[in-house]
Amino acid sequence: MTPEARRRRIAAASTAMAYALVALSLLLPLAAGASIFLMPAAELAQGAGVPQAASQPMPVPVRMAANLVLLLPSLLTAGALLTLAGLFRRFAAGAFFSPPAFKALKRFAALLFLGALAGILASPAAGLALFAVADEASLSIRIGTPNIFPMLLAAGVWILGWILGEAAEIEAENRQFV
Repeated sequence: MTPEARRRRIAAASTAMAYALVALSLLLPLAAGASIFLMPAAELAQGAGVPQAASQPMPVPVRMAANLVLLLPSLLTAGALLTLAGLFRRFAAGAFFSPPAFKALKRFAALLFLGALAGILASPAAGLALFAVADEASLSIRIGTPNIFPMLLAAGVWILGWILGEAAEIEAENRQFV
């Protein structure tokens, strides 16, 4: 296969992936938002770890605050997907080893990490908002493999982006000496 044919194949696959990631980044917060905003108040209170609030009337500002907090992980993940779509657009344009590509890879990893961290903290934070309507409440944070794995993956991707960026700078410096 010729180098030009390879570039065309990479451009086609990268363009398709960029479009798919943009679509996912739009669908993810819409689906999560619909699920959260349509959730019955009792289920919201139970999921946030404040079952005592389920029997109390929930003021609209409290409900909206809890909903927005629960939506934050999806918004951060959607931002990560949009960043990754931008990286694939760079690949489609042939900018494989450019500093902006490595920065985009690290930005993707950072947003993915923050989205995973927000996923851990969203329910307890929503619970804090719901404490306003509960007579008594407690706060708990649950961390497990489904929470830690995306954070470790994001850290690995960030380090990969950093290493590739450093390697590209070293290569550019070495070319100046030849």
